[in-house]
Amino acid sequence: MPPPHPRGLKREDVERIFAVIPVEQMRDALLFRLVFETGLRIGEALGSHVEDLDLTRGDEHLTVLGKGGRKRTVLLDDPKLVNLLRRYLRTLGYTHGPLFQATKNGRGGPLRY
Repeated sequence: MPPPHPRGLKREDVERIFAVIPVEQMRDALLFRLVFETGLRIGEALGSHVEDLDLTRGDEHLTVLGKGGRKRTVLLDDPKLVNLLRRYLRTLGYTHGPLFQATKNGRGGPLRY
């Protein structure tokens, strides 16, 4: 018999998972929502920089460096994701550099796998 096709989770189940991420872990909630809503590979999300984002109302998008070093534009059309991005950027305190910075070691370098 052929192997079964992969099954996705229902949106309600995914939203329940997002709901248990503590509020103070906004970075992690944003990372998971960004990957879920856009289909980005984790490496593409972690490699994103603040300056790759354009949150102009009605034209929200992210430019990512994908496989093979090719740039592509990813539309950000989920209101929850866009609102979370805006809130996160207000709390960052910087306007360029990695979108997801490590905080554990205090150096603020890019978050890695």
